[in-house]
Amino acid sequence: MVIIAKRSHMAVLTKWLMLGHLMAAFALYFGGSMSIFGDQIKYFKAANHFRETLDLISMTEGFAGMMLAVFPIPAYPSHLSVALVNTVLFALTFWFLRRAGVMYGLPKWIYLFYPSVALYMALGLREGLIFVSMFLSVYYLINMRLVFAFAAAAPLVFIKPQNFLMLGMAGFLWTMIVPSVKLYVRVLMGAVAAVALLYMGQWFSVDKVEYYRWAMYVEDHGDPEAYQKLDGYADLLRVGIPDGLYFMLKPLPWEAEKPIQIVQSIENMVIGVMALIAFLRNWTLKLPNRPGVLLNFMLGVSMVIYGLVVYNYGTAARYRFHFIAVFLVYSYHLHYLATWGRPSLHFLAHSGQLPLLGQHVLASAAFSNAQSQANTSSASAGPTGQTAPSAS
Repeated sequence: MVIIAKRSHMAVLTKWLMLGHLMAAFALYFGGSMSIFGDQIKYFKAANHFRETLDLISMTEGFAGMMLAVFPIPAYPSHLSVALVNTVLFALTFWFLRRAGVMYGLPKWIYLFYPSVALYMALGLREGLIFVSMFLSVYYLINMRLVFAFAAAAPLVFIKPQNFLMLGMAGFLWTMIVPSVKLYVRVLMGAVAAVALLYMGQWFSVDKVEYYRWAMYVEDHGDPEAYQKLDGYADLLRVGIPDGLYFMLKPLPWEAEKPIQIVQSIENMVIGVMALIAFLRNWTLKLPNRPGVLLNFMLGVSMVIYGLVVYNYGTAARYRFHFIAVFLVYSYHLHYLATWGRPSLHFLAHSGQLPLLGQHVLASAAFSNAQSQANTSSASAGPTGQTAPSAS
């Protein structure tokens, strides 16, 4: 963590916030976090099991354990070790995005102050692996590096396949709707979508969604008589859109009973307003290939699908925070790029640290300025072709 802080040239407040994330892992461990999430022990056992036998326990837990096991920590004496791995992955992602010119201004504070991110990074779960994979894959998608985007998203196939499918669906819709996307990108995304649907499409069938929806409804002690069954694909949208909005905001203030639910309710109100502003503005951002549309599709698809099947407040917070964090950080970063709201972006562009999208935006603006100056010069030229002298 010290090396990351030095390499990132963090400000003092940022260093203290990073230290707070690190201390949260110890606080939750010694405060008895096992009583909150019983499956913390699963990933701890999966990581140790792979180190001892080089064998996988199961599909998602086994692959997550394998990825955690290869992390360079000498021993895993408890699930606190997994929590510390998550915290270091969180810091490494910050370092990468800071070098890419993303972690400046509001995106940085969203990343560091999002309460659910701090909570689930500090728990010994697979969330750190999912978090890194999603942030990197969307970063490369925005910058149109599709091979890198697919490579970054590939771990999700084994540890969180539904998140991989949601990202893939959002990417496919984006490439099909945005006219400026190049043909080879459409073909590549179409091929990936076809392969994904061939091998994993049953995850999004009405029967599969209905199966998990009913199972999670019963698990959370829902009233069977109040359950509304999905009759077809039309119900996925008819029921999914309002359920998706509710999923993003649950628990509402009058539904919160426990202290953690009260905190999540306040968090949801703030995050909801920020997400609504970003969602509406993303449609109008004038950037190459309109990456704001991609982010809107990603948020919409994930909220609708998870809204259909998740009823528990804790599960909802755990499933949504990856998508919301990615959406907010990149959306407000794109807003800065579109409006040049941060002087640091110009500095980063000249120092070679601005991401590809930022370089394209600045280059396009420079070209537009040059064109307007040329048009002004030609308009001010006299009948003999000589330009009239200007005061400047």
